[in-house]
Amino acid sequence: EMAAPPPPPMKGLPVIKPARVATGPTASLSALLKKNKIEANDDTPATSQRHVHFQEKSSTGKVGLANQGATCYLNSLVQTLFMTPEFRNCLYSWRYNKDVDGAEHSCIPLQLQLLFGRLALGETAISSTHDLTTSFGWKEADAFQQHDVLELLSKLFEAIELSFSRGCQDSAWVNSPISSLYKGSLMDFLQCIPAKHTRVRHDPFLEIPIAISEGIEDLETALQNWIVPENLDGAWSCEDCGERVDAIKGLKISEASKFLVIQLKRFTYDPKTWQRIKLNQKLSFPTNLDIRPYLEEKDKSGINTNYSLFSVLIHSGGAMGGHYYAMIKDVASGKWYKFNDASVMEIKESDLEIMFGGSPPRHNNTTPTPTPTVSRGSFFSTNAYMLVYRRNDEEGEETSVFGAKTEMPEYVSQKIQEENQAFMKEKEEWIKRRDNLPLQVYFGKTSFVAHIDKNQNLSELTRQAFNLAGLIGSHYNISCVRLRRYNPNTEAKGRVWNKETEYDKSLSSLAILPSTCLWLELKEPNEDFPEVDDSFKLSLIYVNAGKEDFSENQIEIFVPSSEATLGDLRKLVKDALKFEKLRLAKVSPEGHVTVLTEEDDSKNLIEDIQLVDGNSVHVEEVESENAPCLIRNIFDRMNNTIQIYYLVTGQDEEKSVTIDQRKSVSDLRNILAPLVGIDAGDFKIFKNKFQNSECVDSTKNLQQSGFFDGQKISIGLGKPMQSSEISVTYFLFEKATGAVSSLGNEILQKEETIMGIRERLLKNPQIALLTQDPDCIRLSLQKGNRPGPTLFDSDDLNLVISKKSLHDLNNEALTILVQVFPTKDLVTKEQIVINVSQWHPQQQKIDDNINELLIPRNSSWDSVKELIQTKFGVNEGVVIARPLPYQLKNTHTLCTTLNWATQNEAIVEESLFLWKKCSEQEVLPAGESPTTKISDVQQQQTTAQEQTLKIYTIYGEI
Repeated sequence: EMAAPPPPPMKGLPVIKPARVATGPTASLSALLKKNKIEANDDTPATSQRHVHFQEKSSTGKVGLANQGATCYLNSLVQTLFMTPEFRNCLYSWRYNKDVDGAEHSCIPLQLQLLFGRLALGETAISSTHDLTTSFGWKEADAFQQHDVLELLSKLFEAIELSFSRGCQDSAWVNSPISSLYKGSLMDFLQCIPAKHTRVRHDPFLEIPIAISEGIEDLETALQNWIVPENLDGAWSCEDCGERVDAIKGLKISEASKFLVIQLKRFTYDPKTWQRIKLNQKLSFPTNLDIRPYLEEKDKSGINTNYSLFSVLIHSGGAMGGHYYAMIKDVASGKWYKFNDASVMEIKESDLEIMFGGSPPRHNNTTPTPTPTVSRGSFFSTNAYMLVYRRNDEEGEETSVFGAKTEMPEYVSQKIQEENQAFMKEKEEWIKRRDNLPLQVYFGKTSFVAHIDKNQNLSELTRQAFNLAGLIGSHYNISCVRLRRYNPNTEAKGRVWNKETEYDKSLSSLAILPSTCLWLELKEPNEDFPEVDDSFKLSLIYVNAGKEDFSENQIEIFVPSSEATLGDLRKLVKDALKFEKLRLAKVSPEGHVTVLTEEDDSKNLIEDIQLVDGNSVHVEEVESENAPCLIRNIFDRMNNTIQIYYLVTGQDEEKSVTIDQRKSVSDLRNILAPLVGIDAGDFKIFKNKFQNSECVDSTKNLQQSGFFDGQKISIGLGKPMQSSEISVTYFLFEKATGAVSSLGNEILQKEETIMGIRERLLKNPQIALLTQDPDCIRLSLQKGNRPGPTLFDSDDLNLVISKKSLHDLNNEALTILVQVFPTKDLVTKEQIVINVSQWHPQQQKIDDNINELLIPRNSSWDSVKELIQTKFGVNEGVVIARPLPYQLKNTHTLCTTLNWATQNEAIVEESLFLWKKCSEQEVLPAGESPTTKISDVQQQQTTAQEQTLKIYTIYGEI
């Protein structure tokens, strides 16, 4: 327990001094050095931690939405729909009926109404979407699964429409008021070229998918490209012509809706790596859009084709994950706002340009660079993903968000009012707890805690302390007491506040914090308070110039007055340490170093610098003002110190060593050598106990090499691999069966050539049984479980490393697939190898035989088709598709997911391509719609592996 404090200086009472223990909010040297770790000092009570639930509303007056885990896509869509007056009015027109619509917690339209009510009328700064997702039938884990925002839009509308129609699916879309806002119609046509016979059908659409393509940098051009007809060479059987003919297939808008949703297709697959990627190319979009050029050729008079940009949904991140937020226009005020989960802020319309994508705008020296309200984030991976345009109709309806109060169903507004009352009461109680200062007040041999609001003044605190000290009813009055700062561990009484000028100030303005200790000083009514000795003590922890640690350099220094400034302290330190030039610094409990510069010399040590009795100040001797800060370097080293556990092969005891993670693997080796008793050049370091991942000495530091605090390594005997070497593992690949078997591995110089490797492989027993001719051996990089790019004799391993996938960052190991042929392998550098197999659409199967084709490196698709026709004796046209790995696992769906329009794709080496005759018709699954343009199938493939979004209603699963 803490030693008892001394009593007040009253007659007949002795003063007992407790043992002195250095304390304070500044870090002590012993605490900072403990286990080479920085230990936090929790001086702040829980009540002072600002609870996000009670934070003040945004200055915009709008309410944010809490992210449940990965629901940023949901938040962006909900805010867009809420800011849409027409959708809001449509939703408010629906009325909940418990007998028909089921329980409240499972009714989606009701929960969306209530959420809109909270966004419009709620007193909270942040609202939760938990009740809404619960109505979807989602569990807690579903909140951590991110989905595509367009998929959510489609299924949410479907769920709402189903509820509007009370489960009547036939009328859900057709008669729903939502359909009139968002449903458009597309004209899908096929026209034979010889006779101009045309087949036309009209299909509803919710959004327009726009491809991100090289050379197309604006939305208008992309839309024009979207309606350009696609050539189908001999692919359509025209009933009027009675034969298969060349045709064109295209789309146009036949009927536009009030809102036009445009998807920018930024996700696709990289044909070189078979990895999903995000396209960050620039695609600008206008704030005003005329869709007249994209409409069906018919009488367009009287049709309003002018739209204004209303909402931009933005994706920040890469293909495998990221973050959604929205920029939305208030149609009543014309102002733009950024809705980023809980955060809402007003932005400028010009900030939208930052979301076009591509490289940042360049500015010459004479043009001032504009300062955007929002940031693009790193690597320019933050860009628009979905656009919502609103038709410029002249309407007299109320469009203000806050005008929704009169449109809102009474049961919603009443519910929100009840929630607001409960929230404000809870917030008021929380503010009292937050602003409460539990101040420890010492008086004589006792102490007590005074609870007071931080906005109260010192006079009120003195009155409370007088009462709590039990002085009411005694011969003492309020003028007989005064409060002083106090350090119970050093017995030092601090400053006295001026009753004339400071007693009316708030406690927070006087820097009285929850950690502040006070002394209640008492005098007799007919006496004066004693003269104040407000000196206090500081600990100086110092380091001499040229040294690298503080060692035991610590002394105490007394500051004569609470009015002392930083400049006064600087003079005292110079005199005490005899330093000609010095640097002062304050170090936080977390090890953060704040240098106290001469610019701050006029500031008060207690009030401004926050140095009180018992605190520590770090000092270093410097040769010049520009010298590096040794104090910061020392604490940086301490913060970068990690502990690594190592186990030597053949030993059972695991030991540990500490090292700066900014050191290299070579430095770690030199530290370990005397500890393990092995010369540094005679052992290997592995990152795991299996000893299959050797650490190579390189210029990278330990942090860059993936070492972390608590890392476990193993040490094995043998010469360590050098940075000029690489570990090569060989596998024998049987093309006929796809079987792979190990041929072993070896350490090679990176200058080793492929020719040298082929000759050395002849000494392998398994290869020797198959051939004695190195020209019969083909070496390839591994891509999945199949061969990748072919390696040629003139290549060295440095060049091979550069050919590896960007996703394979391990340049210390290489896997090579070995194929052995009965005759000389004829592949040259001017050729690439592709694999082809026939697709049989009627049987929905791929031919068992996979054939290898050698083609010139710069071959066109037409030349590949001709080669297939020649090799397999096909007397008619063929089309080609490249299936992705996951598609091959579900061959029964290949007919709907294969992209036979390969003319826009690259011909990737060693890839598998499927071909079929143009005369062979695909067998479409029941209900399959041909509305989607062939080239749009690629986008569908990018989301096929993602977990399907599902919404559960009382009428069934969507």
